[in-house]
Amino acid sequence: MPDIHSLPKAAPFSEARYELIAQGEQVTFRHTLSKPPPPVRPPPVWRGDEIIAFRLHLPARIRFQNSRYLDGGASRPASRGNIVTWEQRLQQRLEGRPIAYAEDRTPDVMEVRMDRESILYRTLWLFGIAFAAALLALAGLIWLTMRRGRDEPAEQASR
Repeated sequence: MPDIHSLPKAAPFSEARYELIAQGEQVTFRHTLSKPPPPVRPPPVWRGDEIIAFRLHLPARIRFQNSRYLDGGASRPASRGNIVTWEQRLQQRLEGRPIAYAEDRTPDVMEVRMDRESILYRTLWLFGIAFAAALLALAGLIWLTMRRGRDEPAEQASR
């Protein structure tokens, strides 16, 4: 889909709302979950302590996110710098308990604020600079080797 705003038109994503809001140098992504239908019981093969998880791999540095640890309630840092995970027990989801609260305290909103500039952009620049530095070091070693060979007296070179 070329536009995130049309994602709810697809059947697997129809019960949720997605927002991507540009705000200056940052972009805010909000995923609002819908409530499950009233009293839902898991099938007998499920125990209810299974984990429902949402994982978001973002292309930029994260400045704010509202993910929490599964049972502790403490703020959960992003994995590897830009992967955010929200988790909840199946029974809690079926009871309609919120998975997260947005910055404005809206329930069941998974929210992330990130830089506009992509991590890939910075990474490519870093690799380019490292490659140029390696070429300069190699050229310097070749130059030193050639200079040293030229400056050696002829009798030492013949040995």
